[in-house]
Amino acid sequence: TAVRSYQNQLLALAQNALVAVDPSKRNISSLLVSVDDDCFEDLNNMVLEFRRQVQKRVEEVQKPNRAMQFVFSLFPVTDDLENAQNKEKSV
Repeated sequence: TAVRSYQNQLLALAQNALVAVDPSKRNISSLLVSVDDDCFEDLNNMVLEFRRQVQKRVEEVQKPNRAMQFVFSLFPVTDDLENAQNKEKSV
């Protein structure tokens, strides 16, 4: 519950940044993609690897002058089409 609450707060900060932070001082982007199970697993692994790379890079910073928040999100926006089709066939 605490993790969900924290992540909810981070997403709210990101939403607020769309209006409150000058675009030259932020990078907020998104992709809507179609994937299969293998691709989903690959994307999860890519997110984990990118997090590791970010962590490694920021460990090298000698004199930080600001705090930045990364929010990684990978979530479905539709039902699994194969499962939905199987459910329809069984009805």
